[in-house]
Amino acid sequence: MERIYNTGNCTIATQELHENSTAINAGTYNNIIFDDPFRYYSEIKLKQNSELENKLKLIELFIQKDILKKRFLGSSAKYEELMDEVNNSEISISSLDDGYKSIISCIINVSQYFKYPPNNEGYLYVNGNDYLLAKITVNGLSISYSDTIETYQLYIETTKFAEELIKKIIPYIRCATTYGNFFQFGDIFITKIGKVPFIPKEVVFSVSNDIIPNLIKPLYGDSPECGLREIIQNACDATKELPDVNLLDKHIDLIVVKNEDKTVLTIRDYGIGMTEDILLNKYFVIGESSKKGNTTNLVGQFGIGALAAFLLGDKIAVKTKHYKSTSVYTFDYELTSKNNNSIAVSIKEDEDFACGTEVSIVLKDSLSKLDQSHFQDELKINEWYVLPDVAINYFYDGEKQKIVSFVGQDYLWLPLSDDNKYNISYLDKPNTILNKGFQIIYNGLMVPEPYNPASTYLKMKPYIAVSSSSHDISLNLERSKIESGLDLIKKPLEAELISKGLKILVKEKNNIIGEDGTILSTTYNNEYIKDIPLFFTNEGFGILNSNYYISDFIEVYGYNGHPKLRLSDLDSNKKYIFNTFTPDKSSLATLIEVANGVVVDNEEIKRYFYNAINFNYGFKTETMKYLYKNAFSQIYAESLNAQKFWEQHNERKERDFEQFFDEPQNICLYKNMPNYDFMDEIKEKTNGTVVAYFTYLRYTYCDSRFDIGIVSGTKA
Repeated sequence: MERIYNTGNCTIATQELHENSTAINAGTYNNIIFDDPFRYYSEIKLKQNSELENKLKLIELFIQKDILKKRFLGSSAKYEELMDEVNNSEISISSLDDGYKSIISCIINVSQYFKYPPNNEGYLYVNGNDYLLAKITVNGLSISYSDTIETYQLYIETTKFAEELIKKIIPYIRCATTYGNFFQFGDIFITKIGKVPFIPKEVVFSVSNDIIPNLIKPLYGDSPECGLREIIQNACDATKELPDVNLLDKHIDLIVVKNEDKTVLTIRDYGIGMTEDILLNKYFVIGESSKKGNTTNLVGQFGIGALAAFLLGDKIAVKTKHYKSTSVYTFDYELTSKNNNSIAVSIKEDEDFACGTEVSIVLKDSLSKLDQSHFQDELKINEWYVLPDVAINYFYDGEKQKIVSFVGQDYLWLPLSDDNKYNISYLDKPNTILNKGFQIIYNGLMVPEPYNPASTYLKMKPYIAVSSSSHDISLNLERSKIESGLDLIKKPLEAELISKGLKILVKEKNNIIGEDGTILSTTYNNEYIKDIPLFFTNEGFGILNSNYYISDFIEVYGYNGHPKLRLSDLDSNKKYIFNTFTPDKSSLATLIEVANGVVVDNEEIKRYFYNAINFNYGFKTETMKYLYKNAFSQIYAESLNAQKFWEQHNERKERDFEQFFDEPQNICLYKNMPNYDFMDEIKEKTNGTVVAYFTYLRYTYCDSRFDIGIVSGTKA
């Protein structure tokens, strides 16, 4: 009788010896026993228990029968013992050595973890796991993944199972290689997983509850609009990164969908999208950015976009597709109390999903409960993206909404710079509901913190638009203000506004000096500049600025424009400054002590010298002593402190000083001035309260950019 035995390696014909068998048949059978004892004893075992066929096939596949025969020394007892153990699931042995029992233990214990496939499929099954396969290769026993693994979590669980399996098997393989190498393999390893619908790597992005108070709030405060701004910035940047993109054909969708139990905000761009590398090494790594080194005009350079969404809600879902790929990566993440939550990133082929990224956020209750108007106000939808180079389509519950922007015929943007690294322009006379100005629009997005011009004499503080790919101009980490390069923006703006303001000033000179030479105004304002301090000469007027620091100046206080004053009333070679106010106590004390000369109403001196009872209400002690000596020729004790000085002053003031204040008169103080008649004359002509003379520009003045020289006027 012939029986066909398929071992998986070859087909073996076996013969059984019956009573009527010939001697030749018996001899052949004896040869089989000698040549292949494993087959002989396997056949005997199969007669006893046919259910062991696949187990025996598996063992025969694993072992090198010739080496096993040498190790067993042809002993039938050892083969019989091996066959007796085939039915066992495991053999316990205290230690593995070169003895035959160790060999049997290795064979039985390794084979227990595998299953021979019923249809000879080329792979072995792994007991206890439906997602692993095994195969003998030239490199060893390969453990591979089946193509039925669809999630990263299942992949991780399967990998852990495979690693534990190897730990269990490796001691037996080492024993086999050490004592005769009776296995068909000398190693066991896990084969890298093939193409699967997920990223087969651990994506660790720890977003615990502590991240809000410890990282996000210090950056953004509790401002949900900052989260939306961050995502919009990333969406705009992704669109601009597309090669050869025509931005007129591109847009971003901002979609709000309200349900009974939640509100979902979705931001969808059709930009460059993200690759696996960007996701793993940029998106999920705080502080890394996919835009570093990019020369496009980008805003999102800090690598915190994945976190900013938590200002809007706790659950975020993302879909992204790179413009060069057909694979769509999908994942979600949320705030959790767990510190090490892995993120499962699935991969699917989807021709219908256009390249770009879609971020969907389940809004927190405080936002979800708002009506449409308050929702838009809270997220500042009409404020932060006013100069789009990528259009935003805003939908609220299926209806398209309008977003305020500074584009169109009502908005005149005037250029300031066309440097290769950056373009700067400003909005002249904006017709907008956001007419507050003072803000910079950086690459299309509003920078929250207003800028402050270096000069306080600028009246117009318009919106400034900056288009930049240079690191010379950059935002701070919070994206709330320009951190570096602000002067590159402000200086050309200030120069432009000052130039325009001064041209108008010169054209309007008749508002300052009349045709008859009358001084009509001592300061100047127009739409560009304000509170410009002027000085006057007998030739005309100019602007107080640093170019005139060394000059003869006459400061007149308390002149309100009456009586009228003409240029011809002014002394030649001197510059006059007119003020409507009278100096306070401190300012008057400074004039008295510092000026080259002072002419002052005695009533002004009386208030702080004679009427006051101590230094809290009167002049400081140094000024009092100066007046004693230089105005009234009185002596005093040099050693007295302030309190003692005022005590003595109060005792003697009626006796020594009353006559100086009985009737109105001027008190004059001069320092090495041979002629001071011009001071008395100008005080009389203006009815001013104080006139002071300096040989340098002491008064508050503009910088040198405000210089117009001397604008001539007509002398009467």
